[in-house]
Amino acid sequence: MSDIRVNAFKDYRVERNPKIASVVDDQISAEYFGGDGGPSDMWDMSMREFKDQLPNIDLGFDNFTHRRRDGKIYKVYTAAQPLKVRKSTENYQRLKKVFDFLEKREGKFNPLEVERKVANGMKSGVIYPGKEGFVFINPNKKNNINFIPYPISMEDMYIGKTTPYITDIKDGGIFVWNDALERKYEDDIIY
Repeated sequence: MSDIRVNAFKDYRVERNPKIASVVDDQISAEYFGGDGGPSDMWDMSMREFKDQLPNIDLGFDNFTHRRRDGKIYKVYTAAQPLKVRKSTENYQRLKKVFDFLEKREGKFNPLEVERKVANGMKSGVIYPGKEGFVFINPNKKNNINFIPYPISMEDMYIGKTTPYITDIKDGGIFVWNDALERKYEDDIIY
C-alpha cells in the first residue's frame, strides 16, 4: 500500500463514525451501483490516469470533477437523497414508525431523515470514510454533503468483486492506494 496526498484535502482530518459510514455505503451503492448492482462509468479512465490525476484532482468544492477520456468534464459527487414521501400521508406515518424501530434496533439512519441526520452528525473539514467511498461537507456551502465513491477495478468486476483502488483515507488528505491490485491489473480501467 502506498500513500497519495490529495492536495484538495490536505487540511482535512478523518473521523470514523459507523453510522455515517453506513449511510455513505448505502448512498453510494444506490447512486453509483444502482439497483442492478452494475457500476456507473463515472471515472471512465485508466487506473494509471486516475492515479496520476489523484493528487491534483479538481474538487472545486462546488463540483467535484475530473476530465474523462472523451475530454468532457464529469461531476462525481452526489448529495444526500432522502426518500421522498409526503409527511402528511398515512404511508409516511407507517414508514416512519418502521424506520424509527430499525434505527433503534440496528443503528441505521432512518432514510426518511438521512440528510438531516447525516448533516447534524458531520463537521466541516472532516472526511468520513466508508467501505464504498467517503463523504464530506462542502466548505463553500454548509449544508452541501458530497458523497464520493472509491474507484473500483473493472477487471475484478468481471469476476463479481468490487475491489477499490483506494483502501483507506488518513488525516491530511492521504489516500491509501492498493498497490497489489495495481500490480495485478496493470492496464485496468476504473469505475
